[in-house]
Amino acid sequence: MSARRTIAEAISREMRLHAQPDSRFHFDFTQFIPGFEGGDIAAERLAAEPVYAAARHVFVTPDNGLVPLRRRLIEDGKTMVLPSYGLHRGFILLDPADVPAGDAPFAAWLDGVDHFGRLVSLAELRAHGVFDLVIAGASAITRRGLRFGMGHAYLDLEWGIFSEIGVVGAATPVAAIVHDIQLAEEDLPVGSSDVTADIIVTPTRTLMTGARVQPASLAWDLVDPSIMDAAPLRELREAQRG
Repeated sequence: MSARRTIAEAISREMRLHAQPDSRFHFDFTQFIPGFEGGDIAAERLAAEPVYAAARHVFVTPDNGLVPLRRRLIEDGKTMVLPSYGLHRGFILLDPADVPAGDAPFAAWLDGVDHFGRLVSLAELRAHGVFDLVIAGASAITRRGLRFGMGHAYLDLEWGIFSEIGVVGAATPVAAIVHDIQLAEEDLPVGSSDVTADIIVTPTRTLMTGARVQPASLAWDLVDPSIMDAAPLRELREAQRG
């Protein structure tokens, strides 16, 4: 993990020149994945891809760099699911039909997602059906699609939960939107619990990473004890106990 940390820290230092500060965490990249110059262009590049056009039900991470993409999803009439902060309250479903005309820019921010969306249980997510696309930001990412940097592994955890309830699988496409600076040239090993992107989009290019294998179940050792009682983990444990 030291190689990941060293590379991520170097990228973070350079990223300060391009990042947009967070309203709460300023430039503390240990707490959030930042928005960046050209995020709207990257969102448009992803929207031009066939996997985006075919998607109707999407999981999106709450990263600042995905605000333009979340706005585009709302305007294109695609439902999306996001995790609540720290996963404590579970997942939030945002139906574009619940966003008044002209309010997509506000609904794309996390406070807007909370306002216009609603909390959903794992049972409701299972009933809603499989995700057509997963979209994430990244502190850093390799050309093989390995996301790394913050160390919280939330997407790996969320994917594991979704795998357990059958709403993601080997055929589910994963896209990452990042700044060009966040693309690492080093080739790092991919762990068994790492969720990798098969499409990487920056403001200047679109990369296909090639074949990958995603985790097929939740690695419970990824779960920080501080969130063990989060709503979806509690629901999953109860379901698995029968």
